[in-house]
Amino acid sequence: MADYDEFSGETPNFRTVAATKIAEMFPNLVEDGHIDFDALKEELSPDLSMDGGTEKYEFIWRGKKDAKRIADAPARTTSLKFNEAKSLDSNFTSNAYVEGDNLEVLKLLQKGYEGRAKLVYLDPPYNTGSDFVYKDNFHDTYENYLIQTGQVDSEGNALTANKETSGRFHTDWLNMMYPRLKQARNLLTEDGVIMVSIGNKEQANLAKLMDEIFGEANKVVTFMVNSAEGGGQAKYVINGNEFLLVYAKNINKFDNLKRPKDIRGQIVDIDGEQYWIQEDSIRKVFGEYGNLHYEEILEYRDQAFKDEIDAGIANNEYRLVEKDNGMHIIGKLRKVSEDFSKFNSVVKYLTAQGKKDARVDFGFDEDDKVNYFDNPKPLQLLKDMIQAVTFGTTGDLIIDIFSGSSTTARAVQELNVEDGGKRKFVMIQLPENLDENLKTASTVEAKKTIESAIAYLDEQGLEHTLPNVAQERLRHGAAKLKASQSDAPIDLGFRVFELTGTTLRQWDETPEKFEEQLGLFNESSFEPGTSNDDRALELAIKSGITLDYTLTVGNNIYHFYTSTKEVFVVMGDYDTNLISKLEADRKLNVANVVVNEIQGGSEIKFNLLQVLKQDSNLNNHFNVEWV
Repeated sequence: MADYDEFSGETPNFRTVAATKIAEMFPNLVEDGHIDFDALKEELSPDLSMDGGTEKYEFIWRGKKDAKRIADAPARTTSLKFNEAKSLDSNFTSNAYVEGDNLEVLKLLQKGYEGRAKLVYLDPPYNTGSDFVYKDNFHDTYENYLIQTGQVDSEGNALTANKETSGRFHTDWLNMMYPRLKQARNLLTEDGVIMVSIGNKEQANLAKLMDEIFGEANKVVTFMVNSAEGGGQAKYVINGNEFLLVYAKNINKFDNLKRPKDIRGQIVDIDGEQYWIQEDSIRKVFGEYGNLHYEEILEYRDQAFKDEIDAGIANNEYRLVEKDNGMHIIGKLRKVSEDFSKFNSVVKYLTAQGKKDARVDFGFDEDDKVNYFDNPKPLQLLKDMIQAVTFGTTGDLIIDIFSGSSTTARAVQELNVEDGGKRKFVMIQLPENLDENLKTASTVEAKKTIESAIAYLDEQGLEHTLPNVAQERLRHGAAKLKASQSDAPIDLGFRVFELTGTTLRQWDETPEKFEEQLGLFNESSFEPGTSNDDRALELAIKSGITLDYTLTVGNNIYHFYTSTKEVFVVMGDYDTNLISKLEADRKLNVANVVVNEIQGGSEIKFNLLQVLKQDSNLNNHFNVEWV
């Protein structure tokens, strides 16, 4: 049955969504349209008589309540704008790079990307005393974004370094991280994984935060990453490590973190699939050393076991391997593509290698001294972790919400070329102004790195922002990989989107402006000066379209579609035959239609709805909303 609703320009309000789900699960707890939370508590308590009082183990910090509100609040004042000029292979690619405050971007992506990401990776500010920390604002999110990126004058609210002398040193960092982690969780598949890199200062706090948001039972591992060598001038001890916290969305659905097995046996090809022969799979005595030879089966086992082995040889489960003594080992055939080893909880990925990787991408020798990024992650770290989560699968989505140097995107590019995979990425990065960063750089090395990046951007005629450097790295990396590709093309491109203000008019609740506002809304539902292209994209994204969409445009009808979602946005005139015309272009079983209501179009709208109600075929395949 089709829906006929007014279009909402907001992303989901997760408190409302959660309450709706609770009401569906426990209809007996709903009274007068509201949930009786005391009754809900009783429903969920296994034995109230065991209650030892109101005290409980809890992680509390100043501002936590506001952080929760910010996490749940919908995005009202923001949208995304497509920048084709900055994109690479935009008509071919399924990858996206989004410039903007990652919290607002995450909220905008919720409807389309909920439950889609196999891996969400974060490399947030480590809170060392010189890091920038996002200052979120609950009320005017877009205005706050402009302040933080230096696009308007700040009134003490600008993005600032989180100094250790601040009385809110840890709380400011926690208030930044909480809503972003909570939003990130919603994007994970049920078998998905989140990974967060962190240093010593906030590792303990991050672990508590992750336990609260993801559940302690869903913790997979905390890797200790040996990231530096040397350090003899350290004040107390040499600190050469950081941490990588790994949590599953649902530990019961999580498979494992897998790394390719170091195969030392013979590899054979069977019907185009590689297998390796495990020669020590069958022993003479279980648990003891000594392989069982085929000729010894009846000596150590029985005829039934020999029949089982013979059947396995016939169907390529086993293969006989002749040895020097003339007898044959019973080798088990194992698929190379499915066999894996487990990780050790202590791993080594040097930060210095990350700098070398970035230099090579830009065409320098790895031992040159030029750096464009501060402490980029080693490429191999991200390749290994992405492969660990996507082992044996194809087409998985990887999201990095503090994408920085875009090492995660580079890892996806390289892995896909190496194994022919079809992994996709979404990178999210605040468009940090490098000129402003230079003013606040705390070390000589940091200043030199920023100056080098600015000089490079000047050579390219680009604005001095971190995303511009990162995107240039992706272009260089793609060009290098294209030369090594086989005949089968690999997606090495990316579409660039930029966070911007909403195209939808926002109601000003100031009483004195009531009549003025009423007149404006009678004229148009959209902000003046915005284009139909930008309006249609906002409506499509807030209807659930993902950024890998295909788009066709004709007669002011924008047709967005992916393999799982289809949205028509009607920005021009229309008549009562609108839906019948759209039916010819419909790709999926059900399509959403968002119609910009025309002046004096009430009668047309009424007649169109009557057509829908009377035509069961159209009624079953279209949901219509009006804006």
